[in-house]
Amino acid sequence: MLEVDENLVISISQGDLLDITFNVNGIELDAGGEVFLTVKENWKDETPCLVKQCSRIDADANKVRVIIPSAEMKKLKVGKYFYDLVYTVGGNKRTLNYPARFIVREVVNDA
Repeated sequence: MLEVDENLVISISQGDLLDITFNVNGIELDAGGEVFLTVKENWKDETPCLVKQCSRIDADANKVRVIIPSAEMKKLKVGKYFYDLVYTVGGNKRTLNYPARFIVREVVNDA
């Protein structure tokens, strides 16, 4: 199960596929750029728990899609994390959101 609230807090069941599309506001994306989602236990931590390059940049619609397979999502333990998105193009970077919560919730199944 996946939920995203109005504050961009992501809640996902442990081990579930993450397939999410973000609308980007304030800048125009270039299809030649790269977007990365970074997840950390604490936003101040130096070492991330997970870094994933976005699977698709739709420059026309100004959207980015992130897909993280179940096998990778199983590595995140149940708990509260922080995430953000960073866009890089032409040697420059732009952070697309302030750190927001990324919550991995427990499940009963063991699939």
